[in-house]
Amino acid sequence: MNLDRAIAIQNQAISSIRDAYSTSRSLKSTAEVTSERVSNIFKALPKSTPRHVREFLRGYNHALNDALWSDVEFCYRDAEGVLYSTHRGSTHRSTEEFYSTGRGCELGNLECAHVWRGTDKPYTDWAISNAC
Repeated sequence: MNLDRAIAIQNQAISSIRDAYSTSRSLKSTAEVTSERVSNIFKALPKSTPRHVREFLRGYNHALNDALWSDVEFCYRDAEGVLYSTHRGSTHRSTEEFYSTGRGCELGNLECAHVWRGTDKPYTDWAISNAC
């Protein structure tokens, strides 16, 4: 593959990866959907794409993925659907309600996930933490 073609492929993939993360932020997509979007971009790369281009794109993807985590917060959800966040300044109730009354261990029996800040939309799957 010639250099001009490799650069064109790299630039197109960069744009596509950036768009995938932008779409995920806009739509408040799950981690699974985001990963699938990016995976499809890598699958669409021509077989002849040079290894250094693929590795650069993997690094670029990791950087955007790391940046995305600043848009989500860790929350617990009680049986009534009320969210309690570990993040200061959250729009959700604070986990400090549990800790200040000596009930912090109760959080381990609640579902937990990373949710998009300011929403109740999960980025990761809800699961029971069983921390205590």
